[in-house]
Order: sequence, then C-alpha cells, then structure tokens
Amino acid sequence: MPLRPHQRDDVHPPSPGGNPDRPRSTSAAPRPHLDVTDQAVAVLTVSGDLDSAVTPRLADLMWQRLLATPSRLVVDLRKVSFLGVDALRLLVCAHRYATHRGTTLCLVDGTPAVNRALTAAGLHHTVPCFGSVEAARAMP
Repeated sequence: MPLRPHQRDDVHPPSPGGNPDRPRSTSAAPRPHLDVTDQAVAVLTVSGDLDSAVTPRLADLMWQRLLATPSRLVVDLRKVSFLGVDALRLLVCAHRYATHRGTTLCLVDGTPAVNRALTAAGLHHTVPCFGSVEAARAMP
C-alpha cells in the first residue's frame, strides 16, 4: 500500500491504553534486570520505554526485592527513554513502602526527558537521586 503524504512507514498505531501521540515502539520490549550480587544493595537496571506495558514487570521485580528488605534498592534509569505515568506512580508507591520498611530507594538519573518526568512528579525532591550506580551504592 503506498504511503499517503502525511504517513511515515516507521510509525505504528499506539498500543491500547497508550499515548496516541507517541508511536508504538518496534523494538523488543525492555527487560528490567535485577542485580543482587550484594544482598544489602539491590540494583534494578531498566532500559527503553517504561510505559504501561512494561511497568507491571518492573513492579514485580521491585516488590520482590522490597519484600526481602534490602538496606537499599537502586533503580538505574540511565537507559530509559520514556517514563510513563504508571512507572512514576510505581516509583512513588515503592518509595513510600521502602521508607515504611526501613529501606532506602535511590534513583540513578536518566535522560533529560526522564529527569523532567521525575521532577514534575516531585521525585527529585523526595527520593535520593544520583548520577551513577556507584554513587548510589556508596551512599552512607
């Protein structure tokens, strides 16, 4: 089928419940990765878009780790390109729960778009944010 002048061949309809102004990603879904080599400090590394399709997988890993009560959970957002509302809500809830359990939730800053979302949600003022995983791990 030929493209109409206003169409692009790399844009697909948004996923159900997704942002209609944001094209659906054609790349493989991001996979959150949890590093628990240090039982006291767990590092959760995420990449790609943290939209409503990916957030439940992230939530499963976060809650699993928070229930184990590490002293610190570091969420590495450096490779995240989009941070949706569901992911922001998850981070807010996880921070509240972690604080209640005596665990520190730390974020590693990401792209400018991610940092704007964190700031707009008030997370930069309530959750410790760092420029690197090493800095978050070294936090006293």
